[in-house]
Amino acid sequence: MSEGRAAEAAGKLEGKNLVARVDEISTSLQALGRDWARVKATVELTLKDGTADVGWYELDVMKEAGGWKVVSFREGAPDLSGWSLVLGRAGDVEAAKEVFVGYLDDLAAGRYKEADQWLAGPALKEHLAAGDVLSKGKLLEAVSEVSLTPLARDGKLLVARCDYHAGEKKIGVAAVFYRTAQGWRIVGIQNVLGQ
Repeated sequence: MSEGRAAEAAGKLEGKNLVARVDEISTSLQALGRDWARVKATVELTLKDGTADVGWYELDVMKEAGGWKVVSFREGAPDLSGWSLVLGRAGDVEAAKEVFVGYLDDLAAGRYKEADQWLAGPALKEHLAAGDVLSKGKLLEAVSEVSLTPLARDGKLLVARCDYHAGEKKIGVAAVFYRTAQGWRIVGIQNVLGQ
């Protein structure tokens, strides 16, 4: 199914006992040429511990004698282009807010490992990579006055501004949420106010 660098990368994964169930794959064609295409893919997984995860990828594929082959495979980010605010199902914003509050509460209580249950995709990957350093103590003071304002929505993605107080400090972030099979998860957080 792959050639070149993509085949090399796939070969490095053999024998590593990586186990996940692919639940859903959605793709969109980004560019098309003669016997070549660039495809963006969203891949929803259930990891071997039963938690939901999601990843975004960009693939270059070429048509060979045996069919289409992946020749380049890169991790990406959710496609946030061309959006407008569409509220979607009732309760989605409140459910996303509950996830954000759960994440903050775990961090404020020093439960760094437990906080990963609220994350997926790039945010989970960053959280796990920083675990050795950040799990040594509390990251936040007590959290209060949490508000979530939806900014954009497209299908399973929701972008929101989230404001809260950590002790006396007011903090604001832009958060990207994705609705997995197990509910909303935070897939990206960017600071917009505070430290």
